[in-house]
Amino acid sequence: MTGTSYHYRECGLDNIYLANGYTLSETPYGETLAIHDVDKLHREIGRALARQAASLSGAGFRFLRVELGWSQEELSRLLGRDEQTIGRWERGESNVDPLADRILRLIFAEHTGNSAPAALTERLMTLSHQTTSHQTTGFHQMGEAGPWLFVEDLNGWQAQAA
Repeated sequence: MTGTSYHYRECGLDNIYLANGYTLSETPYGETLAIHDVDKLHREIGRALARQAASLSGAGFRFLRVELGWSQEELSRLLGRDEQTIGRWERGESNVDPLADRILRLIFAEHTGNSAPAALTERLMTLSHQTTSHQTTGFHQMGEAGPWLFVEDLNGWQAQAA
């Protein structure tokens, strides 16, 4: 990434960069970060995760769960899994179950009002045909495109492959 972008690790994902939409300030206690409309930024990060070709990593799965406001216990009940399984997925100790991956993406898309039924069905079919070779045990990249750059403009936050 360029020296002018901010590596936004605070969201729990390793490869999110902000081109703008933030302010860094020095205080007597150190550097502080202020993000313009962080809720919309996180919604756009979640949408990028939900649309990506690769299977969700544990960190991506956790990001979507947290953005939905759910505990591991609540999600485990919804998916019919035990809470420890959700924790193992999120820590990268095992791959996220492909069906749980697709269900969480679908729920997130519906939650954010970003779900055209035909497009979502097509996207789920694409995801179901992917091989498990796309699954990783750590969040090293968001999809096959590598790092993602988020830019704030008059329309809000937008994801761009870096």
